[in-house]
Amino acid sequence: MASNTSVGGGYKSGAGAQEENLFRRTNLFEYHEPKKNEWYPIPEFGGIYCPNATVIRSSEADKYSFLEVPEKMSFVAVSALRRPKIISNPSGGHTMHPEAKDTTRKKIQAILNIGLENGHDCIILSAFGCGAFRNPPSIIAQLFYEVISEEYAGGGKNLPRTYRHISFAIIDDQNANKKHNVEGNYVPFQRRFANGIVDESHSNMHNETQTTKEGRHSTSSHSNYEKKKDEAIRKE
Repeated sequence: MASNTSVGGGYKSGAGAQEENLFRRTNLFEYHEPKKNEWYPIPEFGGIYCPNATVIRSSEADKYSFLEVPEKMSFVAVSALRRPKIISNPSGGHTMHPEAKDTTRKKIQAILNIGLENGHDCIILSAFGCGAFRNPPSIIAQLFYEVISEEYAGGGKNLPRTYRHISFAIIDDQNANKKHNVEGNYVPFQRRFANGIVDESHSNMHNETQTTKEGRHSTSSHSNYEKKKDEAIRKE
């Protein structure tokens, strides 16, 4: 959920996607702007980790009013594919080209790995690239499902640690209900994760679905990995 070439996407010019929203509501610009020549472009399978950023403003719907009590959060910036190649499938529908799927899978792995490497056992994910970048949400939801269930559920096949809680915060904004996401972004993710994630070889991951202003789906697992870092870093 990040531009790979521009700090904060179009947050200075009034663009309205989720990355821009985050930059207007936090001090993320203080991390990114001074190091934009060093950090950008974001590596294809890497990202930027910013620990302990401060959330100072409320949502756009609340006119970005200042919070009475600012909150600290850590952020990972990984760039989704822009307008991935879409092809016809045997059933007569459409899907992402296999190379685009493979690239996106690796990007999802990067997000989850950066969080784990920096000691987090909870993470909030998005409808990755399903807005202005025109990725189809049903395919992105499926890729998230596959990566989480195959590699991270119950400790994962190759990882000694995993997340205690994984959430998806989905908002249908002005980029929803377009040709690439005619149902919006919330519905495809809700449908894919409605029954949670089950990894029979490890542990069960169950799902709690809440309908909120943003829309959220949650899956839970467990983690015993603890590690902290204090400085923003660029991961490759």
